[in-house]
Amino acid sequence: MEEQIEKPSVMSVSLKYGAIAGIISIAISLIRIIGFQANPMESDWKMSVLSFVIGVIIIVLAHREYKQNGDGFMSYGKGFGIGFLTTLFSFIISTIFLFVYLFVIDPAVYDEIWVKAEEQMRDQGQTEEAIEMGMKMGRIFMWVGIIFVGLIMSAIMGAIVSLFTQKSNPEPNF
Repeated sequence: MEEQIEKPSVMSVSLKYGAIAGIISIAISLIRIIGFQANPMESDWKMSVLSFVIGVIIIVLAHREYKQNGDGFMSYGKGFGIGFLTTLFSFIISTIFLFVYLFVIDPAVYDEIWVKAEEQMRDQGQTEEAIEMGMKMGRIFMWVGIIFVGLIMSAIMGAIVSLFTQKSNPEPNF
C-alpha cells in the first residue's frame, strides 16, 4: 500500500511568499523614498523591471516549495493559483503601505501628485470645468485603477510562470 503524501495548501504557500514579496516591495519603496527622495507614485522603468523580476523569483520559489513539500508535482491550475495569490497578497501588503505612506506618513506627496496632474491639464489647455471634473474623477478612480492593474498583473505573472514550473503527475488521480 502506497503512503499518502500530504500536500501543502495553495493558500499557506501563497501567504508565506506573498508576505515575503510584500516586505521586499516595501523595502524597495523605502529605499527609493529615503535614499533617492523619490515619489513612490512616480513610475520608474528600472524599478518596474526589478519588481517584476523579484515577483517571478518569488513565484518560482513558492512553486518549488509546493512541489518539494508535496508529491513533487504541481498542475498548471495549482501553479496559477499559487502565482496569482502570492502576487495578490504581495500587492495587498504593498498597497496598504502605500496608502499609509500617502495619507499618514507624508500626505504632502499625495497632494503633490494632484498639483502636478492639475498643472498638466492646464498645460494641455483644458477648461477649469474639465480640470475640476478630471481631478474629482481622478481621485475616485486612482485607487480603482491601482487595484485593477494589480489584479491583472497578478493573473499574468501567475499564468506565465506556471507554464514553466508546472509538473504534471504522470499517474492519473482517481
